[in-house]
Amino acid sequence: MTAHPAHYEPRHIDQSVDPGVADDVDESEASGAAAREHALALLGASPVYARVARLLGLDGDGPFAAGRTDIGARLAELPTGWRVMTAPGLDHLVVGPGGVFAVSLQHHPDAAVAVDGDGFRVNGRHHRCIADVRRQSARVAKSLAGAVGHPVAVRPVVAVSGAQRGFAIKRQPRDVTVVNRKTVTPFLHAQPVALDADTAERITAAAARLAGGR
Repeated sequence: MTAHPAHYEPRHIDQSVDPGVADDVDESEASGAAAREHALALLGASPVYARVARLLGLDGDGPFAAGRTDIGARLAELPTGWRVMTAPGLDHLVVGPGGVFAVSLQHHPDAAVAVDGDGFRVNGRHHRCIADVRRQSARVAKSLAGAVGHPVAVRPVVAVSGAQRGFAIKRQPRDVTVVNRKTVTPFLHAQPVALDADTAERITAAAARLAGGR
């Protein structure tokens, strides 16, 4: 059941690009992305949005709600057979044919994000998100294993939104995959089959019980 998918490098990223260069290389596209982020930020400030987001299982509170919603909408584009849910301490737990993924969302509007192994820097400042999602994934894997009665491999993923000033990956972390808002869904969909439908359903049901405290 343990998946060992091929190492993933976001294909749209030129590894020679300086972190200060925007991930949306086309200038007009970058402007459109900035406008989208601004609109999402305004939407996130609305109390009506907050109520709707909670009904949809999204986090409608806090300054990063808009970025979370953007990634959540993209995860919702996964085909039939994939389930996106919450889990204690995680933004999203994704279960599907490609395996089980613990997704940590990082929203950094108007910032430059650079990744070099375990080093995740926003505007040059180190963030602990790699270590955090690694720890959360191990905890979820242990809980799921206890619930279903066999080991469950949970792959940690960091999904970045914003980063209009640059998104560059020099080296992926050894056991964590970093993607951005454009590549999170293609990355998951491209994973080789690791779970049959019955196993995925059992893990999904166990995750739902754990999330509900049952």
